[in-house]
Amino acid sequence: MVLGVPMASFLGGNLSYQAAQGFFAFLTSITFVLTVFFIPNISKRDKPHLKEQLSILKTPLLWLSIAFVIIIQAAIFGFYGYLSEFLHKVTQLNFTYISIVLAIYGGTNIIGNIIAGKTLSKNANKSLIFNILAMSFLYVAIFIEAQNALLLSMTIFVLGILAGILNNGVHFIITHPFPKQAEFTNGIFMSEANIGLSLGAIICGYVADMIDLKMIAISTILLMILGLFILLIRARIRV
Repeated sequence: MVLGVPMASFLGGNLSYQAAQGFFAFLTSITFVLTVFFIPNISKRDKPHLKEQLSILKTPLLWLSIAFVIIIQAAIFGFYGYLSEFLHKVTQLNFTYISIVLAIYGGTNIIGNIIAGKTLSKNANKSLIFNILAMSFLYVAIFIEAQNALLLSMTIFVLGILAGILNNGVHFIITHPFPKQAEFTNGIFMSEANIGLSLGAIICGYVADMIDLKMIAISTILLMILGLFILLIRARIRV
């Protein structure tokens, strides 16, 4: 997120698609080596009981949390997946400047990660509601100021912080209510986050192809509103 996407955008725009893919292959190879030789095996003496883990599948809270994760991830990463193209074709920036903007977005995600720990522990629902509304407002600003490079860069700076908080929030919302099933819910989160990412790419890609690239900001806002609706319903449910 922080290094890969901006560098790939820079290499793909200024050199070639092959150069960008080669960069990904290089990073992936390093990750593979580090994982094999430096990441220790984590073994537990007491393995979680399968029946106890699966019991949470009966709870409406889990399914609403899953729906929330899918929709919010679709919103965040659907737009982000086409951000480079948006900046290039709509805002008409060169790929060097785009790489800088993407690096800023990734860097501010880290700031959001730090803030998330404090805001989510105090009141998760209020934090999530605020972030969804604030990000929706910023997507409106992006749609309106799509061709203003300076304002758009400032907006994306703030958007990156909020996205960092919300990325933590969607994980928190599905794992926190079920502390005894932490491994199971974490696995569910990873699967549903990937579904959301794919769904967002499909929706925003369809909107960009069939309507207009600029309209992906509007489709993202609609996904955010749907996610907020699910969150408000979820807030009324107990474990």
